[in-house]
Amino acid sequence: MRDYIWYSDAVEDCLRMATRLGTTEVVVVFRKSDLAAADRVKELDYGVKVLTGLLVKSRAKIPSTWKAYDLLVGVFSRELMEDKRVSVILGGETMYRTDHTHYRRSGLNQVLCKIMRDSEKTYLFQFSDFLSGDREQWLGRVLQNIRFLKKYSVKMAVGSMTEDAYGVRRVDDMKRLFFL
Repeated sequence: MRDYIWYSDAVEDCLRMATRLGTTEVVVVFRKSDLAAADRVKELDYGVKVLTGLLVKSRAKIPSTWKAYDLLVGVFSRELMEDKRVSVILGGETMYRTDHTHYRRSGLNQVLCKIMRDSEKTYLFQFSDFLSGDREQWLGRVLQNIRFLKKYSVKMAVGSMTEDAYGVRRVDDMKRLFFL
């Protein structure tokens, strides 16, 4: 099972916790390009396979050193969904603050799902968003997005997306929450 966490000073504690919880693969996502830290993280050995990822906010901001990372994680935007270098898209459930009176603003629609399916992207739900904020609204948006993603056969994943060891969760438990 693969889990996703943010890079921080407590990355070693997070990897230890992931090992205890039975995770086999952890992707450490960097918010900005830091090749020295990425190499240091790849060398850590806690019984889990460690991959590195780089968070990308737009196509123009992809650094020239992007090949040093195992994968690129893009924020929720159409231009990154169409980019072939980006392999994972972060969930867009928190993109809108409030829902419309007559429909839910979950971020996804059929056009974006078709783009993600055709470009073979993985849609990543952030479990840390569930732990903080308006849980009911967020969970409703997630369930709507799951319906869209299943209808168009888009790959889905759930990640802890935490910076400390106490936020790391078992991947099986997170998947059960989302019925994946």
